[in-house]
Amino acid sequence: MFFFRWMLSLFVLCSSASAYSQSPSLTIAVASNFKHTLELLINEWATEHTQSIKITSAASGVLHQQIIHGAPFDMFLSADGMRVDDLTQRGLSIGGGFEYARGKLVFWTPSYMPTLSDLRSWSQQIAVANPALAPYGAAAQQVLDVHTQVKPSQLVMGNNVVQTSQYVATGHVKGALVALSQVKQLGAQHYVNIPLSWHEPIVQKGMILKSSSEPMLAQQFVSFLASKTAQRLIHHEGYELPKYIRESM
Repeated sequence: MFFFRWMLSLFVLCSSASAYSQSPSLTIAVASNFKHTLELLINEWATEHTQSIKITSAASGVLHQQIIHGAPFDMFLSADGMRVDDLTQRGLSIGGGFEYARGKLVFWTPSYMPTLSDLRSWSQQIAVANPALAPYGAAAQQVLDVHTQVKPSQLVMGNNVVQTSQYVATGHVKGALVALSQVKQLGAQHYVNIPLSWHEPIVQKGMILKSSSEPMLAQQFVSFLASKTAQRLIHHEGYELPKYIRESM
């Protein structure tokens, strides 16, 4: 019910704002981990819509700061809820935020099938996304601090989860804590899922910016994200579905 009330309020708030748009298109700021999945979603969207969608991708923290400083995005798909909540509190969103997926963290080693015991006693370098910028990095830091013997000197930090994955893919390091979506995209076979109880939930939220020039089109895309077609694709790419979606499917 929350999602549908949110959609109704959004429709009322933005119905007049798009009345004068000429060539509708969207610019979506998306967290690095979700970029590939969003590209697949846009391809699916394009089968029934003619409006173009452009993507800007970076770590959630980087995009958060760009939005604060006036970057001309229509939507923001973050890898966490904290930054969307902050932007909403700053009065920069229409209708508040919405959850569109929940992320999964894995321990990936390219040369053999790892176990959680391997991670606990890991003595080599390990790649993680920067916890200050990337929610998956923050989750990885929680895992390492509580459940392993990994020391700060062993960490190799990427600016985002995609760069972190590249450190392993290129052989720069032997292991990494990354998003399940990344290893699936790369076709990697050797990884173990991190128990959800080992870190705070990676609740991925989105929002429509109040400064959007196409709020009605953005609202249509939000509706598409909640559709069964989109959510099946999101789940296939390595994400858990929001509770309100699971209950409706």
